[in-house]
Amino acid sequence: MKKIKIVNKIIELNLINEESFQTLNKYESEGDSDYYITSRVGTIDLSGGKIINQTEYYDTALYNDYNVQLQRDGNDYIGAIIYKQNTIELIMFANDFNLEYLLSQYAFLYILNQMKNTMFIHGSSIFVNNKGILFCAKSGTGKSTHRKLWERLGNAICINDDKNVVVEENNELWLYPNPWSGKHQIDNNIKARLGAIVFLYQNKENVVSKIKPIEGLRLLLGQVSQPSSDNLDNWNKMIDEIISVPMYRYGCNMTDEAYSVLNKRLGEDNIWD
Repeated sequence: MKKIKIVNKIIELNLINEESFQTLNKYESEGDSDYYITSRVGTIDLSGGKIINQTEYYDTALYNDYNVQLQRDGNDYIGAIIYKQNTIELIMFANDFNLEYLLSQYAFLYILNQMKNTMFIHGSSIFVNNKGILFCAKSGTGKSTHRKLWERLGNAICINDDKNVVVEENNELWLYPNPWSGKHQIDNNIKARLGAIVFLYQNKENVVSKIKPIEGLRLLLGQVSQPSSDNLDNWNKMIDEIISVPMYRYGCNMTDEAYSVLNKRLGEDNIWD
């Protein structure tokens, strides 16, 4: 069992493969738990439930007064998540760390959706020059590669390499850390004021351009968790605030020059002030 603190909430974890979660120790905390995530290997009785939503990766079913997420691999169910207010149970149909990591990640996103002034964004984020910079792109574009350039050439520190939390505090947006950070589990327990969002794409030459909020919104929608009826107002509020942050499209080739070109442009735009 381990207690971790994420965005001022304490989550109590009781996971089977806890030792394989490489960065949990960075987030250890004490105090009363706000949420509980437990896991076990077993099955779930699927009779009596009603499928209320289907996605590419999972189905959601209603059982009595609680929701169950049925995780799929193709057409086969491989696990389930039972959501009961602040208690979340992960059920793995076979003991597998990757499955437990995936299910617990969904549980974490569920917790985020219960919080006000909070939003999840897919990307790789760094802390540099006292600001947080978030790199967003389609998978395989090179977010992590670009993050490594900033670590090597600009003394940046990775906040989260995959799953970022943006929180509004005192009329400012902050990037918060968490231990769910992609297959390589690269994250650090530091937070930073969000200075800019950079949407990367591959290009032979390094070309950076500042974009308007409406274009940023179009690009952002593919990187954020989608709203539900329960959190729509909060989702809309956070989207409005996030697209007010300076945003850029950056076609880059991942050479050392890719770092210097973007660093120079952000400096010219006073992002580091």
